[in-house]
Amino acid sequence: MDFEPAVLAITPSAGSSAGSLIHVLGSGFGIETVGLNLMAGSDVLCSEVEITGYGEFTCHTDAIEIADASVISVVVDSIAQETSFVASDAIYSQTTLYTVSTATIDFNAITLTGGFPADGSFTGHVSLGGIEASSVTITNDASLMAVWENYGIPSVTEEPVVYFENIGESYRHYAIVDAAASVSKNLEVVSTTTDLMCSFAGGCSYAIESSGLSAALMNEANSVEICGSTCVLNADLSNGDFAVCDVPALATSHSAEQFTITESDVLYGTIFPEGSVLYDDEFISPHIDRVNNCHFGMTFKEGHVGVLDEAKVFLNFIENTWVYQENLKL
Repeated sequence: MDFEPAVLAITPSAGSSAGSLIHVLGSGFGIETVGLNLMAGSDVLCSEVEITGYGEFTCHTDAIEIADASVISVVVDSIAQETSFVASDAIYSQTTLYTVSTATIDFNAITLTGGFPADGSFTGHVSLGGIEASSVTITNDASLMAVWENYGIPSVTEEPVVYFENIGESYRHYAIVDAAASVSKNLEVVSTTTDLMCSFAGGCSYAIESSGLSAALMNEANSVEICGSTCVLNADLSNGDFAVCDVPALATSHSAEQFTITESDVLYGTIFPEGSVLYDDEFISPHIDRVNNCHFGMTFKEGHVGVLDEAKVFLNFIENTWVYQENLKL
């Protein structure tokens, strides 16, 4: 028998609509239910859901604002269930707002001014480009200092994400950050390793003197490339002033032939002309030519170069193959 999830009660804890811990009591969902969440219209409310038992789960609300009149629904895989509540009956509204009005950079530290909790009941958290500060000190109710001690302030142009977490309680207050507090830090390369001797196999260290580059490379969206391949950050050797990466293997026709720097792989094909395609499930994007008969080809994944060692064509479904002799072209 199937039960539709229904909510009997939603009990908020102290906290803001961003970071509150909400307890949901209902029926029709249990420890094996997946895709469980709360939604207000098209907005997903829970950044984290923990099912604590049959008919019970907790929800850590995301950094989002919803109107008091918003209808809150329990959803499974974004499909709303029948029972719903009005936001004003379910979520505690934050009455004390924390704000960030300015940001000033000093080496690997940023001083923020605004309105902050300074009674010792909250810890501060500041992040830029997804990289959280190694330490945050709330100086007073109008100033705090965030320090990126290990790898420096990441190179970004964006507003910092600032929140305050209650010590001993499971909720957070997110600060409202003014546009004037946007941090703009450009990368400047001072020097790099010179006269580097390394084998085709790579692996040797390459140092780039640039404040904050190490922190920027902590974000997977950023990278340093050498000859088209990623130089992988060596976090143990890097710091706020120098980003040190491990030089990638350099695959050329010479290194492939003399030092086996690359390995051969078999490409598979389908019979042609209909549906002709070559692929290897990883680096090669299939190309199908349905206009010109008996043509097939391939394009390599962006950033990759293919070296074709050998090509074989088997016309095992055609009896008279002599018409193709000396007429096949690569």
